[in-house]
Amino acid sequence: MKKVSVAVFVLSCLAFLAQALYYWPLLPDTVASHFDLHGRPDGWTSRSSYAYFGVEFTVGLVCAAVGLLPAWVTSKVLAQVTDALGEKGRLSPTLAQDVRDYILVQSLWLASILMLTMADLFWQSSRLNVEHLPALDHLYLNLGVLIGVGLGWPLVLLVGAVFLFRRRRSSRPVTAGQA
Repeated sequence: MKKVSVAVFVLSCLAFLAQALYYWPLLPDTVASHFDLHGRPDGWTSRSSYAYFGVEFTVGLVCAAVGLLPAWVTSKVLAQVTDALGEKGRLSPTLAQDVRDYILVQSLWLASILMLTMADLFWQSSRLNVEHLPALDHLYLNLGVLIGVGLGWPLVLLVGAVFLFRRRRSSRPVTAGQA
């Protein structure tokens, strides 16, 4: 599962960058870069600023803050916590590794969802600038996904960790002293 989540994350980043490279030569010199609640442009910037803040900043922010930071936290900080619990007999080494892997995989899925949502917003705004559309196509859908993922991800992480812990505890073999 870890390889699949890493592959999806990398592919979502590459798809975002490919889209940016496709639209770059098509964009006018001045582009709409900010939109009101109805998706209509209300702020303008140069094409190079739009590319920097729309592409490089988004990819860097999502990759670093959502994909790579949890991976680092998982490998360093959580490893120390789970190892300490393991030393006290509260957490087996295999369960500790499973918890770390679970958080890493979920962080990469979260980063992939956010990257694809940002790619869709970038696609909408690029289309608006190239085709001179009056407003973004489905801004509220993107906002709903971002809010839903932001609020739901901690719950998914917690519920999944509880099920992982329960599954591991129930699959332990019963020894002669426990019967």
